[in-house]
Amino acid sequence: MQKTPKEIWEIQHKLVLNFDVDQHAELFAEDGVWEFPMAKQGSKVKLEGREAIREWVMENARSAQEAGHRVLKYDELVIHETADPEVIVVEFDLHGEVTHTGEKYRRSYVQVLRVRDGRIVSLRDYFN
Repeated sequence: MQKTPKEIWEIQHKLVLNFDVDQHAELFAEDGVWEFPMAKQGSKVKLEGREAIREWVMENARSAQEAGHRVLKYDELVIHETADPEVIVVEFDLHGEVTHTGEKYRRSYVQVLRVRDGRIVSLRDYFN
């Protein structure tokens, strides 16, 4: 039985907490798309294909680790089911810290996730 969008989202964020970038990329369909509609100018706004996603996630995880960033937890989680069983909308806050300084931070997210055949086919990622 295929995993639901909610189950895939939960797996995805456990992998992020553990910096398991390879398995994170494996959650995407081979032709999956990850978009960042509100990314700052000059940043990637669309990743197409599992391998492009894997490369981007690996690069960003490496940069975050080198900068001492560590994700601590997610909270204020709200999952909105939609009329489309493949799609959920998730609201959450990510809490992290900069290990070199002890500085804590929080980022708010809204993600629109489409899962088909147990893989993410599209993820639209909105964050502050």
